[in-house]
Amino acid sequence: MVPVDLKHTETNTATFQEGNMPSETVSVTKVSTKNVPLVSFANGTVRESKKKHLAVGLFRNNERTGKKRKRRIVVRQVDELLNDLPIVVIIYRMYVAEVDKNTGKMTMYPAELFKLHPIAEADLQREHLQLDSLSFREKADVLTDAFGSGKQKRALAKRQRNKLAEGAVSSAMGSVIDSAVAAQQMHTPVATPQDSSSAIPPYNKDADSPAGVYSLFSIIGVTEMEHLKNPARDFFECTREKIAQWQEENSYFPSVLCRLRIMPVEEESRWQSACCLMYLQYMMTLYLTKYDQLRKKNPLPEDWPDAIKRFMLDRFTLTASGKRCAPARLKDLLLSHIIVLCLILDHFTVSLTQLLTDLKLSTNKLLTHIRALGCKVKSETDSVDGKTKSYTAHLTVPLTFPEPSKGRKSKK
Repeated sequence: MVPVDLKHTETNTATFQEGNMPSETVSVTKVSTKNVPLVSFANGTVRESKKKHLAVGLFRNNERTGKKRKRRIVVRQVDELLNDLPIVVIIYRMYVAEVDKNTGKMTMYPAELFKLHPIAEADLQREHLQLDSLSFREKADVLTDAFGSGKQKRALAKRQRNKLAEGAVSSAMGSVIDSAVAAQQMHTPVATPQDSSSAIPPYNKDADSPAGVYSLFSIIGVTEMEHLKNPARDFFECTREKIAQWQEENSYFPSVLCRLRIMPVEEESRWQSACCLMYLQYMMTLYLTKYDQLRKKNPLPEDWPDAIKRFMLDRFTLTASGKRCAPARLKDLLLSHIIVLCLILDHFTVSLTQLLTDLKLSTNKLLTHIRALGCKVKSETDSVDGKTKSYTAHLTVPLTFPEPSKGRKSKK
């Protein structure tokens, strides 16, 4: 059989020949008002023995789109996969021919190609279970996403984006409210050390000595202590000359440098002090980090160990709407860790003068925070000018926490 060339006319002639049979000429008429569906399978061709069992359903969407085109879908239900041959890719236009042997006329109909994709029964059951759990509106959205016009799909996408934005705003507002409530509750007595909303580290209220109240490893874990050894080596090997150089260059906080001068000599204790002081430097740096800096992808210095950066950001910051921030509760928690670490390093008696300067805190805020940790505060007036006061915090047992302030009773 020879191919038919329709050229640019509606009626042509074509000659056919099969084997040794004589050739036959027929009149060819092209029909463009009716399309004939041709069905193929995405994963192969149909076995010859199964062709007679094939029956497909053609579904038409009566809802017209903006371009006044109707969408059609072909569905075929089978009990087994029928395909076992390679797929033939069709890259040319196809027609279906109907030959009338009595008149010698052949009518050509444009073919509309449909490709069937196999769906396993388990997938159908899973889809039905998922659809059953959806609301009417959600089911309508699924149908729109699959069969809707371009305008309908754009409207659906816009509504879904607005819904996600509203959810993100609600989540962020909830986080801010929780942080504000936790910040107000920070100055009340802590009922349980495990309270996740508390701005005070875990403590032992029944400790019989100051050393048993706060544990160092609740501030710095064993894993983090190992990661701190490499950057803390400079502190471990420091000399008085090196400390003086750091002080002149303003390389570290004065609160850190003053404690470097009195580090223990014994190796194990010296390593522990060096790691603690480096972590104190890191915490004070994070405490003073501005909001705009926190929002950056890498807000902390590059020379810090990655494990320490992840540990600190996870503990003292949170992410809302894709932006990192430090709410009041977590910033108060960070300040508590700084003070507790200073208490441990200074054997539970801390001079607050340098901390006030380094952390740029008001005296009132720091003293309130110190008392919330169960410390007692002593003040001394400078004997020279008689005005300047210095404050010292002492952690003693049994622990005492400030009583919550009671509002004034309204007069009736």
